[in-house]
Amino acid sequence: MPETIADDLDLDLAFQAIARDPRYAHFINIPERIIRCLDYFHLASNRIEVRQNLGAYYLFIGVVDDAIDSGKLEIGRDVLDRFQHRVPCSDDRTRASRISLVTEVLKRNISDDVYPEVVSKLRELYLAVAAERKAEKITAYIEQRKAVGCLTAELSYVLIRSFL
Repeated sequence: MPETIADDLDLDLAFQAIARDPRYAHFINIPERIIRCLDYFHLASNRIEVRQNLGAYYLFIGVVDDAIDSGKLEIGRDVLDRFQHRVPCSDDRTRASRISLVTEVLKRNISDDVYPEVVSKLRELYLAVAAERKAEKITAYIEQRKAVGCLTAELSYVLIRSFL
């Protein structure tokens, strides 16, 4: 078997193992909820592509959010740096780190036509999360929480709009 196919299979298996972690169950269920909303509003979509792209995105969000909640706010900068290289990387460091792995899987699921927009929105999202963590008043926290929610939803749409 060619090495790249083996690498892809290894990444997929590792990704599925992370997806089965109960910590991320909420994030793994979001794509199905979005698909149900699309069905409710009678919006035709390529359900397989929508599920795959949103699955990669929301597991990415869950894993990175978990790291940030553990006090590693700076991890966001490292993740954004990985997005500067469009070609997904499948090396030993990727397989050793949940964050690197979900980042690389997400990169594989972003189409070339929206990649720059997604990276820009991810940067905005990271800045909003950082501002949320640094909020000193409840009103500032609420405003940043709203911004995080809006940006998360906008990214969802950008990732799937070509499949609608």
